[in-house]
Amino acid sequence: MDSRCLVIDEWLFHYLGGEAGPEAIDQAIRLLMAIYTRCDRIAWQPGTPWAQKAFRLLSSRQPKSRLASKLLHRLLWDSAKSVIFTPRTSKMHVPWMDQIPEEDRYLAALYLEAEADALITTDEKLLSRIREAQAPIRAFSLQEWISLYFSGSQSR
Repeated sequence: MDSRCLVIDEWLFHYLGGEAGPEAIDQAIRLLMAIYTRCDRIAWQPGTPWAQKAFRLLSSRQPKSRLASKLLHRLLWDSAKSVIFTPRTSKMHVPWMDQIPEEDRYLAALYLEAEADALITTDEKLLSRIREAQAPIRAFSLQEWISLYFSGSQSR
């Protein structure tokens, strides 16, 4: 099976932090475990809001969230399980980028830089803007991705 490069939106931290309930923590852990056991990788960039939330998660007081955070950090610092990009001095800009919500543009840029296979989000506004802009991003809602990922039917 080919390795996939995934850009995961910030929903991951809300789920792992327990903000979306205990079932959401379990769902996020299940996804991280699947990424860990498969040949897939998470793309991320230090200094972004995503990275800041990942590191804040380490200070969670909830035992399950702390364990999940340790799994996430094991993935992020394993060169076989992550793709780490350093911030560019010049911002990547393509015409359709203006249609992406400003707070999410770094995710779209990361997707392009990493040549990722999927962007996974729970943000309906982001999904609709990506689709309206006809951006060259394979974006999935979390539920779409979970369904595809665990059925084994997603294609590149």
